[in-house]
Amino acid sequence: MKGQSKRTPLLVAAAVVLVAANVWWFTRGGAHDEADFVLGANTEGVILDPASLEQLPAYEPQRDVWTVQGKTLASLDGYIRQENGPASLPYLLAALSPQASTQDFRAMLMSLTDRGICNFALVQMEAQQKEVMATVQHIVSVRDASGVLKPCKASPRT
Repeated sequence: MKGQSKRTPLLVAAAVVLVAANVWWFTRGGAHDEADFVLGANTEGVILDPASLEQLPAYEPQRDVWTVQGKTLASLDGYIRQENGPASLPYLLAALSPQASTQDFRAMLMSLTDRGICNFALVQMEAQQKEVMATVQHIVSVRDASGVLKPCKASPRT
């Protein structure tokens, strides 16, 4: 009898630990359940001549810079477009390598968010295309390198 009474508290303690671990496991939240970025729907489309692709700002994720024809850009403001019409929002027509990963794309979105550019149309550069089409997207939020979800807040453009 005496041996059983010593084991009972240990078994109860083990059961409590298991219940607590299960409660923690099923109620924990955090970054693991959330997307790295959230984009909003937009119906605007852009059609380009492939010859104009060389003049587009291209994001280089390895260096975290924007370039045009290999030259680093200090600002993207001169590349912001706005089509005629009251519903049209300013956007950046940008390029990204077709070999870019999801993390490269997230880094590009973070770069735009940091600059207050929330609307963009992405063109993936591919050889020998006759026509290039892109859809304008809206950045709702992007997860930064520390795991914090940052909303995109557009800065005023002139």
